[in-house]
Amino acid sequence: MPLPRSLHAMLTGLLLIGLTGCASGPDFKTLDTRVVFDQPPELSDDAALNVTLKDSDDGATVAESRYTHFDAPATEVTLQYAQGAIEAAHTYVLQAEVRDQGRLTHLNRERVEVFNGKTGTTPTVTLVPVSRQ
Repeated sequence: MPLPRSLHAMLTGLLLIGLTGCASGPDFKTLDTRVVFDQPPELSDDAALNVTLKDSDDGATVAESRYTHFDAPATEVTLQYAQGAIEAAHTYVLQAEVRDQGRLTHLNRERVEVFNGKTGTTPTVTLVPVSRQ
């Protein structure tokens, strides 16, 4: 027995609304950055580079990338984040560190802000040895 036209139209409309809701998930963006070392490090094949995008107002991690194969002089990094996680009134910073065989060897000591209105340049995070003050 066929459905009445009005019921068929209503069910079709509900289906389309449901599909639209699925298609409008998070709006992902990417942030390209560069990680450099202030001096060439001696690292083993077990070294890993972690780069994090943090909300410095509440400490929340917005995005994180881990690289197990990277160039010691300079590494291009891409972080993927949900556009909706970025609040205009907040300050966002990049943090990076290298761990070699589980031991922290390098980190950035200088604050690297992003989404601060400066455009056209790739943010650069400079890593220094942990033992260096």
